[in-house]
Formats: sequence, C-alpha cells, structure tokens
Amino acid sequence: MILKNWGDYEIFRVFGFGDFDGGFDCCYNKLREIMKLLSVLVLMALCLLALSFGVVYAAPFVVSDPTLQGVTHCGYVLDGGVKVDSIVAVSPLGKSCKIDVGSAATGNHSITASFVNIDPVWGRSESVMSSPFDFTVPSKTLNAPGVLKIAP
Repeated sequence: MILKNWGDYEIFRVFGFGDFDGGFDCCYNKLREIMKLLSVLVLMALCLLALSFGVVYAAPFVVSDPTLQGVTHCGYVLDGGVKVDSIVAVSPLGKSCKIDVGSAATGNHSITASFVNIDPVWGRSESVMSSPFDFTVPSKTLNAPGVLKIAP
C-alpha cells in the first residue's frame, strides 16, 4: 500500500501537522522544521553543558609545573603525614600534580610532592620530594554581627 495523502491519519493532526492536502510534501516540511528546532535546542544544551565544565571547581588545588616525563601518579605528603598517591593531571603542556586541599583544616600547612611512575613490569619509580610549599587556610567561621537595632 502506497500512502498518497498523510492527512487521512489522525495522529498527524494531533501532533500539529494539521489538515493538509499536499500529501507527503507538507508533512515532510513540517517534520523538517521540527528537526531544525530540535537540533538548535540540542546544540544550545550542549554549549551550556560545555561551558559549565570549564568553571566548576569545588576546591583550591596545589598544582606543580608540568613535565613531559612518563609519570603516572603524584605522591604528596601534607603536614608530614602519610604519603598519598593521586593520578596526574594531563594538559597540552604535559603532566602535573593537582592536589585538592579544600578539605584541609583551618591554619598553616606544608605540602611536598614527587612524580611517580608505576609500571606493571618495572614497578614503582619516584622522583625526589619537592621543596615544601607552605599555605594558610583561612578561618571558615566569621564573627557574629554587633548590636542589632531598629533603624528608621
């Protein structure tokens, strides 16, 4: 059965294709308009999503200079504690340590880092530790407001 007039089908009227007598051409043009609108909406949504990735950082980071060595991890020690390994951050300039210090307590801190390469055959190789980097986390509590009063 070859369809010559799409207007005979009620479903097309329900979705806004209306009463048309032009056969397939009218339906095709309406579908084309809808597809153009959908493609523009999808493109706008993808642009907003892409922009949100560039500005969403939750915490301050301590970052090293990039290296072109074949490193896989970064080992760091915060305040003389236990050494922790994290995966290196990759950028067009190379690989660098990017350490999240957002959860550090209020006060003065010191952090050192090293580049680490973990190879399945040769095992772990590590550079010497960097010079200590000192930073201060400001107090997260504020003083209460002074005297409250009614003003005209």
